[in-house]
Amino acid sequence: LGGRFEAVTIITHSMQRSVRAVWVLLLNISMGMLVWGATMFFLEQGDYDVRTGAFTRDGDEGSPSPFKSIPHSFWFALVTATTVGYGDVTPLSLAGRVLAGFSMVYSLCVLALPI
Repeated sequence: LGGRFEAVTIITHSMQRSVRAVWVLLLNISMGMLVWGATMFFLEQGDYDVRTGAFTRDGDEGSPSPFKSIPHSFWFALVTATTVGYGDVTPLSLAGRVLAGFSMVYSLCVLALPI
């Protein structure tokens, strides 16, 4: 199939030459997700409520925090890094919003460097 279509051959060669850059991108995204997700969890977890068994945030009328655990916070870091930004998980504190801003800038730099 690739021998007949020049476009397929060009794309195949391009993908083979880009493997190293893709690994660097995945490594940087993974490291950023670990660092930003864990830090965001500790900044935005709120207070633990023994009755409900969940963390509650003060700025959100005592509602449960969407940052339930560090793996749950990875979702925020990944969505922020890929610039999707669903808005289902948002930081409320000033420190959380500043960290989200740093996370966005870091992610834009990481996405632009390998290309």
